[in-house]
Amino acid sequence: MTASLTLARERPAELGLDQPRLYALGLDRIRTLAGATWTDHNVHDPGITALELLSYTLTDLAYRASFPIEDLLCGSDQFVPISAAKMLPNQPMTILDYRKLMIDVPGIRNAWLEPIELLYFADLTSGEILLQNPNTPGIKDILLRGVYVAKIEFDDPALSNPDKLALQGEVYTRLQAHRNLCEDFAGVSTVSEQRFLLCGEIDLAPDADVAAVHLEILRQVQDYLAPAVRRYTRDEMLARTKPDGSPYTAADLFDGPLLEHGFIDSAELEAADLRTDVRLSDVISRVMDIAGVRAVRELVIGPEPPPNTEVPIENRWLVPVEPGRRPSLNTAKCRVVYYKGSIPIVPAPVAALPAVAPPPIACEDVPIPGGRRRDLRQYTSVQQHFPAVYGIGANPLPESLPPRRRALARQLKAYLLFFDQVMANFCAQLASMPALFEIATADTPTYFAQIVSRAPEYLDIYGVEPGDADTLATVLANGVETVAARRARRTRVLDHLIARVAERFQDYAQIMESVFGATAASLLEDRRSFLETCPAIGRDRGLAYDYTQQNALWDTTNVSGLERRLGRLLGIGDVRRRDLTTVAPGADAAITGSAPNVGYTLTDGAAPGAAVLLKEDAALATEDDARAQMLRAFELGQWSSTYVRTQRPNGKWFFTIVSKTNEVVGRGEDVDTPEALEEAIVALRTYLRRHYSREGFYVIENILLRPEQAADASLHFCVDPDCDDCGGDDPYSWRLHVILPAYAGRFNDMGFRRFVEQTIREEVPAHILPKICWIDEAAMADVQKAYREWLEVRAGLAPGERTARIAALVDALTKVKSVYPVQKLIACGGVSADAKFIIGQTALGTKQSNN
Repeated sequence: MTASLTLARERPAELGLDQPRLYALGLDRIRTLAGATWTDHNVHDPGITALELLSYTLTDLAYRASFPIEDLLCGSDQFVPISAAKMLPNQPMTILDYRKLMIDVPGIRNAWLEPIELLYFADLTSGEILLQNPNTPGIKDILLRGVYVAKIEFDDPALSNPDKLALQGEVYTRLQAHRNLCEDFAGVSTVSEQRFLLCGEIDLAPDADVAAVHLEILRQVQDYLAPAVRRYTRDEMLARTKPDGSPYTAADLFDGPLLEHGFIDSAELEAADLRTDVRLSDVISRVMDIAGVRAVRELVIGPEPPPNTEVPIENRWLVPVEPGRRPSLNTAKCRVVYYKGSIPIVPAPVAALPAVAPPPIACEDVPIPGGRRRDLRQYTSVQQHFPAVYGIGANPLPESLPPRRRALARQLKAYLLFFDQVMANFCAQLASMPALFEIATADTPTYFAQIVSRAPEYLDIYGVEPGDADTLATVLANGVETVAARRARRTRVLDHLIARVAERFQDYAQIMESVFGATAASLLEDRRSFLETCPAIGRDRGLAYDYTQQNALWDTTNVSGLERRLGRLLGIGDVRRRDLTTVAPGADAAITGSAPNVGYTLTDGAAPGAAVLLKEDAALATEDDARAQMLRAFELGQWSSTYVRTQRPNGKWFFTIVSKTNEVVGRGEDVDTPEALEEAIVALRTYLRRHYSREGFYVIENILLRPEQAADASLHFCVDPDCDDCGGDDPYSWRLHVILPAYAGRFNDMGFRRFVEQTIREEVPAHILPKICWIDEAAMADVQKAYREWLEVRAGLAPGERTARIAALVDALTKVKSVYPVQKLIACGGVSADAKFIIGQTALGTKQSNN
């Protein structure tokens, strides 16, 4: 018979908090394992007493583990939670986002962003883009997309022209600082007005103030014609509801750019767009809602006609507004007659409505829940709960008892220490929860232990002297996990944290481990640094660089968010826009010795006393040889597979950096342990990738190269009618170049190159088509020279050089071709150890390896 299903009236208790159930489970287990040899399971049995007390202690541990997460993570400086304002916002992506960004500028009442279509002409014969139509065969019209113009409305229309220009400049600066990839702004202008007049007859209540009602009617009608955008505090926004009736949440508040002055309701902002028509019924509805208004006899609203003319309104119920203009009341010429009974009253004209500045509001973060600090680490030995007759609790056995009796008590203490130690370590682990999730350091402990110090005569049970308690604590801490287990568990923790922010790092870790021999320690640092920057690289993933910063064009971090994100995903330590052909030794690199015994040293920074990271002792004949070998060591030291670990006869460890020809190009200092050696390798590799790497790339947005003057050179497009890969005849809209050095570091490896290309295509916004080029040193020198000079032109620094410099960059980009390592065609069944040429995955080339 099938058992019937029932619903319990109460939620069943958690097993860990139910001592009777734990005791029953333990007793069943004892009967299963020792039923034939231990049959006295009554409550007076010492074993059953121990089971009762241990199950009770377990409920205390389960109770601690059930504390709210904010309690478990509070009270530690190691774990610093990321607030909503840091994690949730993103750079502006939509028109509404950009409008919010502009309205956030103090002094701006409303703002609009409109796309403009730039008409160009494609020569289908030559593949060029022309500014003027030559009216010859083979010319096709194309519209460049991605360029916008901003229009703004001021809080105070009476601002002076210099103040208005200053506000326009501030809005333009903010737009450029938040520009999207492959988009541009053509400028900021003041929205033009279309003046409207309001005429009518209105009945008022006998006690109504005519002047006040008239002013309120004008204000309400003006607000209908051109609604203001209100700023809200955090609590005001959370108290509002969306158009569908659902409440706003913290995620909704920070959906979009982070504003400096409160929050803006997206629904209100969308309703505050430029009107295309004026509905008289809506105006009458607003007027009727004003206190003191009884009835509307007659009301007409329409555009103000030119002087000395009359323009009839075709349909007074639906009056059109000129496209792109903001309707505004000419309050001085509006004529409304008010009636109190049968007495007409005409109020004095209102020259202008008083400007109303929004109240100052600061951006408020969502507070992180504060937890209650609890002493989770404290553990009291289970021995303290045993009856006094056992002689193991707070009341020890008297000295008058025989030694055998006291020895039995100590034996029981030692037996119970096994249980005590596990449960005390559980408390230490629970108290160390913040340390598990901190990301300030990579290789940190994941298992934690502590001495069972609240047990009587605990040092005797551990077998140590009172002065060795600290040593015992160290031994316990080091004994709970091996280095390999710690790193494996730490890797899982960091991967978990990366997954919680919807990121993926496993592909990079696998290719670095399989191709370049990366160690668990080095990959931990890569994971940590990636996780540390997750809020920024997630927020800025579609952000372009600010080309108006004239002092931050080269050797600068003023690069796109895509470049910063790709740098983290690919393990590139230096994502600055910089020279990718040569590496110059800095003050931290020094030539040592004198000919013919010359060496070099690399220290962790140029400060006196800095630690030596890499050296070569008096092994080279000249300073030039030492400098060349040092730079070669810097290049090879960025690979994990070039390190050879060696132990000296005296037990010390050191590493050497070895080329493919087994030539030693550098070595590290002696250290005491293999763990310290791994730390030294990670430190050197990280330092070299940050300061001496040629790995990098340039992201060049095609839209910024568009011709704006008749003499400007244009990018070419493919004129082959059978080509399906080039993307049409518009080389500017939603296109970019990604230029990479094929000769630099890991980029020599074709497997890693494929991974880089796959990552770029996955991370570039879906509407943008990237052209990925791997070029040699000669081509890179041409590209970076032309690119650097053009950056100055784009920033407005060298207007007289515009024609020549844009032509040079266009010519360099047109000539670049991807290069590939030398490969040989080998029979698939051959025995050669060389890499096979695989169709679709390899290309024949002429680039020689630098290693």
